Amino acid sequence: GLTYSKPNPRSRVYEDVVRRVLGDDRGALAGKTVVVTGSSTGLGFIIAKTCAERGATVFMLNRPSARAEKAVEEVGRGARGVECDLTSFASTREAAANVMKQSGGVVDVLVLNAGVMALPFDATPSDGYDVQMQTNVISHWLLTRELFPALRASSAARVVSQSSLAAKMSSALRKECFEKVPMCTSWAKSTWDIYGQTKLSNLVFTEALQTRLNAAKITNVKAVAAHPGIAATELQVTTANNPGRGASSFQLALLGKSGIFQSEADGATPALVAAFDASVEGGDFFGPSRMFQCKGAPKKVPKDKKVTPQACDILWSGCEAATGVSFNL
Repeated sequence: GLTYSKPNPRSRVYEDVVRRVLGDDRGALAGKTVVVTGSSTGLGFIIAKTCAERGATVFMLNRPSARAEKAVEEVGRGARGVECDLTSFASTREAAANVMKQSGGVVDVLVLNAGVMALPFDATPSDGYDVQMQTNVISHWLLTRELFPALRASSAARVVSQSSLAAKMSSALRKECFEKVPMCTSWAKSTWDIYGQTKLSNLVFTEALQTRLNAAKITNVKAVAAHPGIAATELQVTTANNPGRGASSFQLALLGKSGIFQSEADGATPALVAAFDASVEGGDFFGPSRMFQCKGAPKKVPKDKKVTPQACDILWSGCEAATGVSFNL
């Protein structure tokens, strides 16, 4: 199996991207408010720390744990921990309300980074949806909806969705995925099928949100997507050690030894570009530039052909039905 370490947290690619996007000014993000889900380790932690180091106030949304508390301490000045369990709509709403209160009603960047991968089929205890689908997609849709007034209040806001190469391997977006257990997983042969649907959904959400922003003539909020390629994070290690059907720990370990994994810092750079590069346009998608988008400096990459108007309708109506609220811009 794989073991986890933080490889080269300040790599050449990371340093070059941060310098290009944010410059050398340590106060480049002073006065900005950034919200990052899934920021206790991995990509989210790197994103949160980078923003705090440049002067931003960073809300780190994580499930309550000693690890989450330690992450807030490590990020240091400017970091604020907010309890947020994405397997619960109630917790997600409460987290959004806390951010709204503490931020003064303004959020400049929302990074929807949290995610679980290839977990066994299971229903969320509070709401009954597949744990991968609710964590990776539906609760992020709800969080965006709840924080939208704060994003709208920013002079220039961005909503960044973290996708994955797994979106390429997914079938067209399925309406069943937004139903409760067992309907949502009845069609799937493997938990990887559901994971692929969640990562495709992240891209579809970006397109659906940007389409609605355009229709409402809202120009101060942009929806953007990114994917990290293959980065050495705890998410990869957990999956390698408990892979379920569709992958083996041996296969994933071979990937680790092949050199295809890049550092978590490098894996965070597409999302950092999506969040802060001045040239970004609404609907853009960023990923690594080398080895079939597995690693390397970030660049703008093509949208998946499965991101269609029909898929956008499936996602939006599915999330509205699941959460019981509408999201009208």
